[in-house]
Amino acid sequence: LMKGIVYKQQQPRLWQSMLNLQNTITDHLTVLGLQLIVDENEGYAYLTQQEETENNKDVPKLIAQRPLSFLGSLLCVLLRKKIAELDTGGNVDKIVITKQSIVSLMQNYLPEQNNQVKVQSQIEATIVKVIKMGFLQKIKNEANHYEIMRIIKAFVDADWLADVDKKLDVYLKNGK
Repeated sequence: LMKGIVYKQQQPRLWQSMLNLQNTITDHLTVLGLQLIVDENEGYAYLTQQEETENNKDVPKLIAQRPLSFLGSLLCVLLRKKIAELDTGGNVDKIVITKQSIVSLMQNYLPEQNNQVKVQSQIEATIVKVIKMGFLQKIKNEANHYEIMRIIKAFVDADWLADVDKKLDVYLKNGK
């Protein structure tokens, strides 16, 4: 948990141990100013910094917060929208997207440029960053195929998604 997200499907033994020791883990993390978030339905767990209160305002921040670039935010929103679309259509366990699909989705929101190679490399760099964040995972033995990790739902909630969606619509209508 201190290194990243724990997934039920990827680490079943660790997942079960974490569930069995959840109260002990929570007590330990509280001292460190951290909070354990477990979503048993979606099958993931991660840590967040506790909200600052009078009792814990002197506790150092252990989890770094990094701002997302425009492309990073855009990709996260598009991936979250993809999950929302497929969830309304039925019960889908694994959501797979290709690099070319990601590039096509993102290019709709990017200004026209003469240097498509530069745009392609920027999008590929963004994909790598989103993989490091844990929102995408490269599928083994499948070139340029990625699984959209459901944990993105915890970070890009429906309210934020709707707000960004409105801004993107305005952005598109005003000519990028």
